[in-house]
Amino acid sequence: MELNIHMVITKPELTIVIPTLNEEKYLPKLLAALVNQTYQDFEVIIVDGNSKDNTVEIANSFKKILKLRVIIEKERSIGLARNRGGGVAKGKYIYFLDADVLPARNFLEKTMLEAKYRELDIATARLRPISKRRRDYLLRILANSTMLFSQYFFPTAFGFCILCTREVFDKTKGFDPTIKLGEDNNFVRRAANKGFKFRVMKKPKIPVSVRRLDYEGRLKMLLKYYTCAIHWFILGQEARDNRFNYEFGNY
Repeated sequence: MELNIHMVITKPELTIVIPTLNEEKYLPKLLAALVNQTYQDFEVIIVDGNSKDNTVEIANSFKKILKLRVIIEKERSIGLARNRGGGVAKGKYIYFLDADVLPARNFLEKTMLEAKYRELDIATARLRPISKRRRDYLLRILANSTMLFSQYFFPTAFGFCILCTREVFDKTKGFDPTIKLGEDNNFVRRAANKGFKFRVMKKPKIPVSVRRLDYEGRLKMLLKYYTCAIHWFILGQEARDNRFNYEFGNY
């Protein structure tokens, strides 16, 4: 007698894509937070830019408790890394998160419930700096207010927290890796221009490190972002030259 065994392989509803480069300090905190999420129908894809520290070893150590894959990408580009992960994602939804965010235990649950209820194609969450400094609280108000105000006519989002459907990623062809700064805004704007529904989510908030602000300086970062925005509004051009260089993983 011949015995046929049919294995049913179910795809996860959500794929989380995390670009990394020398993230041994922050990545384990994020992965531990994902292990403890109340929503668990997801896979994790880490696209590493050939780290010189223990990032890859740490990522691999979580394979026993997370559905996780590690891809090594020698070319160091955050847009390219996101595209590489999104290209092999199995989920109906793709969540692009950076290694230095620290989601609360119910973050993914709130995200998925709201995305489905509001029928969102692409979305972001309001940010909450992991800092007790007043200046960072004020920057939080500024950043969140800008996203909320502009979401209907000029979609704005930070690359460390963007959710989209698989269809959005495929039809926009993902992020433009030739853009030095603002590839995240370009991505959500192109999606909205194609008729996909973009919104800033009401419920989930994403805690994020202020290390880049500490590294580059708050005023310098603000000037860089607003110069980038003015460059697009006035000239209609994306920030592709070295004035807007956004270093990936250099802290």
